Amino acid sequence: MPRKIEISHRTIVFIAIFIFLIWFIVQIKDILL
Repeated sequence: MPRKIEISHRTIVFIAIFIFLIWFIVQIKDILL
C-alpha cells in the first residue's frame, strides 16, 4: 500500500524544533562536561 507522504508546515516546524533541541542538548553537554 503506497502512501503519499505529505510534508506539511507543521511537519517542517516539528522537524526544525526537534533538530534545534538536539543541537541545544549537545551544546549543554559541551558546557557541562
